[in-house]
Amino acid sequence: MNDDNAPRLWGIDEDELRKLGHELVDLIIDRYVEPSSEVGRIASLEEASAALSSPLPWQATPLGELVEDLRDIVGGASLDVGHPRFLSFVPGPAHPVSVLGDLVAAGWNLHSGTWMRASGATQVELVALEWLRQLFGMADAVGGIFLPGGSIANLTALAVARDRCPNWQEGVVYASDQAHSSIASACHLVGLSPSQLCVIPTDADYRMDVSCLQSTLERNRLRGCPAIAIVANAGSTNTAAVDPLERLAELATEHGAWLHIDAAYGGAAILSEQARNLFRGIERADSVTVDPHKWWFQAYECSVLLSRPELLEASFATRPEYLAAIDGAGWGPNLCDRGPQLTRSARAVKFWLSVRASGLSAFSAAVAHGMELAEAVERRLGSMPNWEVVTAAQLGVITCAPRPRAGLDADGATEAIARAVNDTGAAHVATTVLKGRKAIRLCTINPATTEDDITEVLVALDHALASITQDDSPPGVLVPDDNGVG
Repeated sequence: MNDDNAPRLWGIDEDELRKLGHELVDLIIDRYVEPSSEVGRIASLEEASAALSSPLPWQATPLGELVEDLRDIVGGASLDVGHPRFLSFVPGPAHPVSVLGDLVAAGWNLHSGTWMRASGATQVELVALEWLRQLFGMADAVGGIFLPGGSIANLTALAVARDRCPNWQEGVVYASDQAHSSIASACHLVGLSPSQLCVIPTDADYRMDVSCLQSTLERNRLRGCPAIAIVANAGSTNTAAVDPLERLAELATEHGAWLHIDAAYGGAAILSEQARNLFRGIERADSVTVDPHKWWFQAYECSVLLSRPELLEASFATRPEYLAAIDGAGWGPNLCDRGPQLTRSARAVKFWLSVRASGLSAFSAAVAHGMELAEAVERRLGSMPNWEVVTAAQLGVITCAPRPRAGLDADGATEAIARAVNDTGAAHVATTVLKGRKAIRLCTINPATTEDDITEVLVALDHALASITQDDSPPGVLVPDDNGVG
């Protein structure tokens, strides 16, 4: 439409708006079908400020300029967490239909806090929660809620656990030394003192030491300190370790503690027959955190807390006078009653849409691919004489470090190697500390990552080590992997 009567929205006519929408969708899809050769770049504060700072924009900016700024400045000064050689932290290779589902949910501006405002989106969320309940084998009474991230899900769970403990002011939360940092933060935010978080050591495999936990529980019970909660890992951030969930469930029952299982990262491995036995006992949890925006390949932000709805509602439901109209005969639940948010985006739409678009079998295959890649890394490291495995491949995570030798500051070298590889832009890796030793941590869950990508990253690590140590000997030979994955 080019006539003077063409509809205009916010000063933009229909043709211009459609053109902008198509260009923005192309920007999104191009990142999938034409990935960059580099992982991305991190702008300095000075660079970012020079590129993006501006006076108050009282006048409209040409739409073409906005697209260029998004592509060249916003996108150009970021790491592509879905890049095949981004192996840091937990990569974010979002399913393209999840991204488009998020676009629709945002475009329709769905408010899924109440049934009245978005009954369809609320039902979608209930369906998605039921899928997850079934996958984890939890009781029929279990439901839950979608939340922004695992940190908020852990906070929500511990708020409910606190409310369920009559003498919580004297109580204790138990978590291992591999618990996510959000657990300590959640304890603080729900009003517990630092002394009320008891950190239990882990064994050689970074799993919670059950004997130590049991004796500590008994000792604190004799002191009159009830157990508020036991927090277990089902795929820890550092090594993807899974705690002995069945034994922890028994101890939680014995001591009347809320059992919260943080499966934010590892929970998706329940789709894998190879890994499913690791999760035996998770069905007995009072609450489970799982992050679809991690290994379920969803766009940020997308986390889930599984728990019994009536327990969530006992902690969070409220009815001020301005919400009197949200309850209607024959209506479904108001999901704002199950968590800390009243205004909520429809996060479940992207999960529901992408799972239906590809089927759980495709997600299961993608999870298996990630685990196989980590195992391939472990095999390849065996042919690299200057490197050793620190923790074996598990649930798509493996850690390694330069082999100790005389005159080598191993921790300093490990940090320098990661920095050197990341500075090239060709790959991105992260470091962590395991029992006092610095290690490089690789997370291989991207379905687009291939053996060639893995080889490129390992060669880069070895060359960086040789450069730092001024070693003239050739890097370790990467032998063909007959068991590799493509």
